[in-house]
Amino acid sequence: KVEVNVSKIERFADQTKIVVVPGKVLGDGEIKKKVKVAAFQFSNSAKKKLEQNGSTVMNIEDVLNEDVKNMQIIV
Repeated sequence: KVEVNVSKIERFADQTKIVVVPGKVLGDGEIKKKVKVAAFQFSNSAKKKLEQNGSTVMNIEDVLNEDVKNMQIIV
């Protein structure tokens, strides 16, 4: 099971792409980048941190019709 903290998204995310996490996003760390994040699950703290900074939280199903070139997978 893949688990990624928001701090890892902060370090590695390209703000021009949709970040895809094939698992759960956890709330450890800080995030300042405004990103679009799609995952199977979000912890309450991760969702809160992402939404508070203006990021977009999405389900994996929401990105199935997106162009793969616009995605960045973080594991």
